[in-house]
Amino acid sequence: MESLGLELNFKVFRLLGAWNSSGSQNGTTRFLYFLYTIIVLMLIFIYLMLLIVDTFFQKDITTLVGNLNISCVVTACYFKILLLVIKHKEIIDMMKILELNDCKPNNEIERDILHRYKDKAQFTSKMFLIFSAITVTVLVIAPFTYNGGLEKRNLLFRVRGSDDEKNLFIYVITKLHDLFLVGFGMPLNASFDTLIAGLMVLTCGQYELLYDRLRHATTYSKICNCVRHHQYILKFSKCIEDLFGTLVFVQCFMSMVIVCCLIYIMVLMKSVVDRFESACFLSVMLVQLLLYCWNGNEVFSMSQGVAASTLNNEEWSNLSIRSKKALLLMSIRSYNTEQLKASSFLNLSLTTYMMILKASYSMFTLLQRVSSD
Repeated sequence: MESLGLELNFKVFRLLGAWNSSGSQNGTTRFLYFLYTIIVLMLIFIYLMLLIVDTFFQKDITTLVGNLNISCVVTACYFKILLLVIKHKEIIDMMKILELNDCKPNNEIERDILHRYKDKAQFTSKMFLIFSAITVTVLVIAPFTYNGGLEKRNLLFRVRGSDDEKNLFIYVITKLHDLFLVGFGMPLNASFDTLIAGLMVLTCGQYELLYDRLRHATTYSKICNCVRHHQYILKFSKCIEDLFGTLVFVQCFMSMVIVCCLIYIMVLMKSVVDRFESACFLSVMLVQLLLYCWNGNEVFSMSQGVAASTLNNEEWSNLSIRSKKALLLMSIRSYNTEQLKASSFLNLSLTTYMMILKASYSMFTLLQRVSSD
């Protein structure tokens, strides 16, 4: 997996208790790591429950919307860890598909193709992590720049009981929990999102590798290798959809709610700092959603290009009948390839991206009308 350009993602997962790769370590080490994972899950779950309870007691629409916003983020973080822990073996098996001989480069040109997409996956992970880290830094620092500054006990997120300024113990515990959530939630969410985006990028790399092989396939055996390679790519895409599709759908729905909440908060807030804070958070959510939809759209576009590559074979006129039949069948199958889906019915495409943004704005309009009444 580390040779595929996703090593940064899995290093973050290991650090945060979401990916135990200590297969060669003793039972005690594995047990301690398991306890570490349980503690992380419990802390996130407790914080989520506090947010939900506080939301039910809220009468102020702004605070309620803010709590709903953060609850969606924390919920997504919790289920992302659960998926990585529960589907650990399935994810490893999926990654092994790219290590099969048909998916490996055979010459320098093919190595350059895969290396380019590997670099793209790495660049995406690093840039989104940096972008998320900058945003979280703004969110942490911003509360201390207004509303009493350092003299007032400011919290990043408000939970039930945290507004009791007379109780120092409650404040300290809540603040530590606050920082834990930021320190764990940000890199985990960013790494998980770029993991899926990176897998899609690697899928595109395999398609381009297939294009190159199809153009130079002059014998029936080479064409059979291309057919087998195409089947592995389709299998890999199907694994991505099966493993992450449901969670991506939940993430898309929550992103729609979060974008709506952030726009609503930006409209209501009078402070420039508050608006800037919300704008930073909003930009991260939009980029996060774009990572899924853009790369899903790219995978579909690349899959449709297989048909053109089969017809661009340099030796088409000299190929045998069975070779031409094999290429035509591959071409037909590529036309029938469906887009990557979230939960089997939501296509990951730029059209879906625009649809989610429109739905967010519609929710914002409805929320604004309800609050004005």
